[in-house]
Amino acid sequence: MCSPPGLPPMASPSRRAIPTMPNIGKADDTAMAECLNLRVTAFASNPEAGATGANFTGTEGGRSIDSTAEIVSKQQVKRDLKNLQNTRFVDCMIEMWDSGPDQPDEDGGIIEVASGKALSPPAGAAIRHQFLCHYAAPTYMVDYYYEILYFAEGQVEVTVEYTHPVNTPAEKDIRQIADQISEKLRSQQPRPIIGRPSVSSPEPSTAAPVGVSSHQADQTPAAAA
Repeated sequence: MCSPPGLPPMASPSRRAIPTMPNIGKADDTAMAECLNLRVTAFASNPEAGATGANFTGTEGGRSIDSTAEIVSKQQVKRDLKNLQNTRFVDCMIEMWDSGPDQPDEDGGIIEVASGKALSPPAGAAIRHQFLCHYAAPTYMVDYYYEILYFAEGQVEVTVEYTHPVNTPAEKDIRQIADQISEKLRSQQPRPIIGRPSVSSPEPSTAAPVGVSSHQADQTPAAAA
C-alpha cells in the first residue's frame, strides 16, 4: 500500500489500503488487464502456499518495509515477470490509484501518487518500481517514495514494499534487502506439496517466509528466517 512513512506524534495517519500488485482481487485484476490490453486471466493466481513477513518501521528515518512470499507454478512466475516488465505497468498502477475513492483517512490526510517509474533492479531482484507519493493532512505533509521489489526463484515469488521519505538515502537499504532476500531464495530447500501450509495460514512458519527484522527499529532490515 502506498501509505506514508513514520510520522511525528502530531500526525499518525492510518495505512490506506490501495492496490500494490495485480493479484489483489477480481475487480482490480480486470482493471489492470484492460489497461494493459490483456485478458483478465493474465492475472489469475492460484498459489500453493504463502506467507507475510514481519513489518519493519523505522522510528527516526521514517522507513517502512513489508514483504510477502508465495509458491506458485513455474508458468505463473514466467507470466508475472512478463506482466511486470510491460512498459505500461507503472502507468496502469497510477491510473488504478487515481481512479479510486479520494477519501481522507482518520487524520484528514489524502495520498496522491505524483509519478512512477521502473528502475534498474539491484542484483538478485527481478523488478524495481518506484512511485513518488505526497501525503497531506491538516497538520502534516510529506513527500516519500513507495518502492516495490520483486524476486523470483524457482516457484517462489517474493514482493517487498519499501517506503521512505524523499530525503532519506535508500540505495544501501535496497541493496541489502536484495542481498538478503536473494540469498535466502537461493539457499531454500523446497518441501513436498503435502504438508505445506495453505496460503491463508497466518503462521510465520509458512513456506518461504521472507520478511524483515523488526527487533531494531531504525537499523537496516534483514530477511526473516
